[in-house]
Amino acid sequence: RWLSPLGTILKKTAIRVIKRFLTLYVLSFLSLYFFMSIGIFTSMIGINVLFPEALPQTRHMLPVMLTGIAACLFISLFCQAALISALANERAGLMQSFAIASRKIFSYTALFFVLAVLIWGGFMFLYIPGVVALVLFSFSPFILVSENESVWGALSKNVRYLSGMWLPMLLRFVPAALFVIAALFCYAYGGSNILFNTMVLGTKNEFLFPLIASALFGPFIVILAAYTFTVYEDLRNAWEGPVREPTEARLPAGAQPAVGATAAAGLAPLGAYLNAAWDIYRRRFGT
Repeated sequence: RWLSPLGTILKKTAIRVIKRFLTLYVLSFLSLYFFMSIGIFTSMIGINVLFPEALPQTRHMLPVMLTGIAACLFISLFCQAALISALANERAGLMQSFAIASRKIFSYTALFFVLAVLIWGGFMFLYIPGVVALVLFSFSPFILVSENESVWGALSKNVRYLSGMWLPMLLRFVPAALFVIAALFCYAYGGSNILFNTMVLGTKNEFLFPLIASALFGPFIVILAAYTFTVYEDLRNAWEGPVREPTEARLPAGAQPAVGATAAAGLAPLGAYLNAAWDIYRRRFGT
């Protein structure tokens, strides 16, 4: 089973992003905004617990804040499922993507918590198990939504897809890792300026920072999601497609040993074997 070259993956990703940018951007923005808003409610709870005198007006609003965390997490996961639906269905608009995601939102939420336990538990244990779990189950959200699988079915099918293809998949994740590092670098420096201007210079709306940050960094999420889905789609097509056996290449005339000759006498010149090896390589890898 063969995967497409990395250049083909990048080209398909660029085409997908250009054709579907508006829909993907809106879904990425909503998902990121509500996910970042969880931090606002969490910080309010922390301030009320550690420094109750700092925000006396919100001292009795703990149930409201907990409800806000649950609501923001649910909406963020719902938008993530809709984003995957939009990637899997190229003709699906915004509302149709939400409609498709509504049928998988509860299983997607369950998958999110399972992956959170596996990945973060692995990172906390020895770090390497977290990396293994991240790669091993990286495509399970796409499988869950696009292939209409259950939580266990998505996890097991993800492992089956990756069987025998660990090294190519690790190489496919290198551009994604570099892109994430670049996005985090921009977020660290650009986000700090946004936070300073919105939270320090007299702005009293705590939710303005995630709003601006989500709008600015939404394109990063769009590109990363489109690239990951394209890699998953290529892996699925390679697994479901027919197994391509290597074509037998005839040895050139100079490499054929003479009939009845001894092993030493039947050897061809080194150049003939190099030419035969190059011919097999061309047939095998299509160069």
